[in-house]
Amino acid sequence: MKVKTHLALMVAAILVPLVLVAALILFLLLGQERESALRSMRELARATISEIDQEIASSLAISQTLTISKHLNDGDFVQFYEQAKLANKQRQTYTSLLDETGLQLFNTYEPYTAELRPPRPATTQRIKEVLAKDTWQISNLIQGSRTGQYVIAAEVPVKIADGRRFVVTEWMYANSLQKTIPHVGVPNGWLIGVFDRNALTVVRNQRHDEAVGTPPDPVVANAIRAGRQDVFKALSREGIEVYVVIAKSPLSGWSAGLGVPVAEIEGAARRAVLMGAVGLLLAIFAGALASFIIGRRLVGSMRQARESAMQLGRGEMPSRLHSEVAEVDELHQTHYEAGKLLQEANEARARHFAEMQQAQSLAEAQNKAKDEFLAMLGHELRNPLAALTSGISLLKLKNVPEVTKQRAQDIIERQTQHLGTIVDDLLDTQRILGGKITLIKQCLDLSQAVRECLDTYEAHGKTRDYTVTLTTEPAFVDADATRLNQMVGNLLDNAFKYTPEGGTIEVSVSIEGGQAVLKVADTGVGISPTLLPNIFDVFVQGPVTNRAKGGLGIGLAVVQALALQHGGTINAASPGTDQGSIFTLTFPISRKTPRSISGTLPAHSLQHLVFLVVEDNVDARDTLYELLTSLGHTVITAENGVDGINKAMSNKPDVALIDIDLPDIQGYEVARRLKSESQSAGIKLIAVTGYGQEADRRQALESGFDHHMRKPLNTDELFTILSSYSFTH
Repeated sequence: MKVKTHLALMVAAILVPLVLVAALILFLLLGQERESALRSMRELARATISEIDQEIASSLAISQTLTISKHLNDGDFVQFYEQAKLANKQRQTYTSLLDETGLQLFNTYEPYTAELRPPRPATTQRIKEVLAKDTWQISNLIQGSRTGQYVIAAEVPVKIADGRRFVVTEWMYANSLQKTIPHVGVPNGWLIGVFDRNALTVVRNQRHDEAVGTPPDPVVANAIRAGRQDVFKALSREGIEVYVVIAKSPLSGWSAGLGVPVAEIEGAARRAVLMGAVGLLLAIFAGALASFIIGRRLVGSMRQARESAMQLGRGEMPSRLHSEVAEVDELHQTHYEAGKLLQEANEARARHFAEMQQAQSLAEAQNKAKDEFLAMLGHELRNPLAALTSGISLLKLKNVPEVTKQRAQDIIERQTQHLGTIVDDLLDTQRILGGKITLIKQCLDLSQAVRECLDTYEAHGKTRDYTVTLTTEPAFVDADATRLNQMVGNLLDNAFKYTPEGGTIEVSVSIEGGQAVLKVADTGVGISPTLLPNIFDVFVQGPVTNRAKGGLGIGLAVVQALALQHGGTINAASPGTDQGSIFTLTFPISRKTPRSISGTLPAHSLQHLVFLVVEDNVDARDTLYELLTSLGHTVITAENGVDGINKAMSNKPDVALIDIDLPDIQGYEVARRLKSESQSAGIKLIAVTGYGQEADRRQALESGFDHHMRKPLNTDELFTILSSYSFTH
């Protein structure tokens, strides 16, 4: 072979591995780029439906709060109208009160005396469904009969003192939800839409007025109804082919859909491939050109050498020519140096690739931490909120036995305290799984905790479709009451979640081998042999019989973490799929004096006191007023800081309960002014606030407060504090 052929082979030997490696890296990077875009779509869809849920939950909270209004219960609709308008003041929402036929008694969008139209058949039917179900619901998209605009509503049934039934509706215009759709960082071509349970468009980030009230492309509509979770292709309203991902709301049943043009994602891949192909062609061309030039130079050197040899053969003095042999030697050295540079370039590329993977892993870990936090938040709050709702519903019923009312009151008090503890713990949620939470252990009866948890489930109707058996004997353990309820609740939730309706759930508490043993056995879907070893890992869960009952797979992981911190164990067993499962939770037997988990409000024996309550929240102020006056004390109220100072000066109360966030001046300033005046310096000042960090407590004490208490106010703690003082009148 000629020198040029050797050089061409040498260039090929260098370029081919480089091209292959570059192509592989390009392929991997393209796949990661596409997956990153799809992952961003999923996260944005979840963020959108989360924002919508927060807005709807706020409206639902207002409706539920209004249903316990004294004015409504007494049938004083004029005052209830004013109270509803005040509740709507800071939001773009309106309140309607409808009777059983769907007739509006008033609508805060209109004056109270305004003449309202008779209900449409669809409205009557919807109200009947709400009253029949006797529970709140989030409506689908509704077109207003008067304005023709689309609205959505949070509807809550209520029964007042004279036996009449109504529905309190908190409604808003659908276009007001546009502010909840993410805009910052969202490319212009991305389409975000929110759809109701009928797959009708509620709100859209582009061409909202044209889309609202109409269904999307049939492929998207069918996917929404089927609860489809994967990424698929469809046509947008504009006729553009898009990738689509859907996130469904557990609160309203609505869905958020995100569409990204296929060309936008695939176009980047095609451009990258084209650039790579052009780069490879340029590299090949450069190699061929270099081979030609170098080969030509080498051939020239050989010809010069041959000419010199011929000159010597002829006996002639060779010409003084520049020898090309040294150039060939330098070429070898150059190759060595080029190889070294290439190695350094490969190492730098590998280092950059590793740094990119590390950054990606960090981003995924942070995203996982966020999802874990949100899942823990919903899981921690849902059970106590359900218990509170059931307890309040029981107290509203007539002819309820006194013992049942007392049990409901116990449940409400216990779960309220539970919620307060959870709010504190939410600031450091991940510490639960890390085993870093602080436990307040007491000697408690495990069987009592199980009975009370089942009582709460029964009150909420959760056991209605199951056969539940309970076998217990006293079993006292050293445990944190809140965490014990959490462990029991998670195991029972797991049984109900994975057992089809009509199934059997057997719960037992016994003492075995010096251990307190809780067993929860069900006839549900069971656990496959491949899933069983990992059943206590975070986010691991089996197929749920009803998607509405599903969670994010953290309950059993929480139970295991808490069990270990209590010195106990948790085990799972199952014969296999569709053969049920058994969860066994064990604790060491306690040697301390037993205490009850339930708490009742103690009979306070304090002398008659005069309280000043400075609170801008009407419901919180009225509730505290009723509580303290029912205990025989005199209560003076003020809705802002200046009014509170004036009433303290003129009435000289024994105790002042002062909120921190007031509409005019902060509670810290109120305390400083009262302590600076001789006539009010003797008043016992207690800060009652939602700010519960150590820095907040320290600031309150430095401002002149005698004590700092977190909301919700614990009356036991309050009267324990006051009992240490001597009050003279």
